[in-house]
Amino acid sequence: MNLDLSKALEIAKSASLQAGLEALKIYYSGEDSKIEDKSDGSPLSKADLKANEIITQIIRETFPNHAILSEEEVDDKKRFLAKYVWIIDPIDGTKEFLDKTGEFTINIALVETATKRPIIAAIYIPVKKELYFAQYNNGAFLESKDEQNKTIKTKLQVSSTNKLENMTLAKSARNSRPLLEKFIKRYPPKTTKSLGSTLKACAIAKGTIDVYLRVCPYSEWDCCAMDLIVNEAGGKVTLLNGKIIEYNQEDVEVPGLLCSNNQIHNEILQKLISLK
Repeated sequence: MNLDLSKALEIAKSASLQAGLEALKIYYSGEDSKIEDKSDGSPLSKADLKANEIITQIIRETFPNHAILSEEEVDDKKRFLAKYVWIIDPIDGTKEFLDKTGEFTINIALVETATKRPIIAAIYIPVKKELYFAQYNNGAFLESKDEQNKTIKTKLQVSSTNKLENMTLAKSARNSRPLLEKFIKRYPPKTTKSLGSTLKACAIAKGTIDVYLRVCPYSEWDCCAMDLIVNEAGGKVTLLNGKIIEYNQEDVEVPGLLCSNNQIHNEILQKLISLK
């Protein structure tokens, strides 16, 4: 790598914070920020477009030779020719944003195309003012604010829970599937929680949740940033066949994934396979 990763990380953090500030202005404005429904039925909001504009402008001005893959832009296939590609979800959890649940995030990741893996990641939770970030082989961290609005930096570490019956399992607040419910019924964890967007992965990196199982499709921009953050916190993220996820693909759909504290990751995958 001949890229200054420290600089790239600071750009990712700065872009997510600036986009988050503008998103919150819209969030608290009381205006109906929905513009339309996209072709896949998901909503598009003013905040999606504004956050995307801010993030992509910052990246293009700083790294003009890098490519961008964003949920809110037409896919430019020139990304396959670039050495680095930024994978962005300007607002992950647009439905949560519109419903005012607070459970939405801003996801930014940088992928090295040679390895197809993320090397920089930032996830910002604007309502909580929590910024999760990671640099490849350099750990994962959380920056939050105390009561005096001072920044507190915490190194992230996944939990050590090593039995499914003692684990807290997170599932999507909106995308439950029969296979997932069957798994929970057959192999019940201690607790099940429903959370929106990438809050589930952030909680795993922080050690407050042990496992997140998704058995329906994702897109690369939904999981790329969380992949690096969870791994750098000591956890593991794989496809449901146990393989690592490779990014910057022609087809950006990820068919499903398991995100965990890596204590019984493979055991959970085997149990899931037995139910299919």
